[in-house]
Amino acid sequence: MNRLLLKTANSPIFGVMKEVIMASFTLTDLGNKSGEVVEAAFRGPVDITKRGKRKFVLLTAEQFDRLAGRSAQRAHRIEDLSAEEREELLAALDAVARDDDRDD
Repeated sequence: MNRLLLKTANSPIFGVMKEVIMASFTLTDLGNKSGEVVEAAFRGPVDITKRGKRKFVLLTAEQFDRLAGRSAQRAHRIEDLSAEEREELLAALDAVARDDDRDD
């Protein structure tokens, strides 16, 4: 297992360092033990090495999207929305509230 410090783009304070413990496999392992390597990738990033040198990192698509700042989950401050966006959001929330009232 390798320890690596990563800057997390989606952290509340940009640039916060986070320690990540990574499994490590060789390129040969990737061919011979692909199931084990994939299972390790579901738990976190996996180092892939060649001749003892780190060459690749295997991530799930979700991990990559989060790292690249492309998460489907976004948070916005209401103050940062335009008047039109605020009205659209409030109308949508009102519609949900009205729909919830019908279920009672």
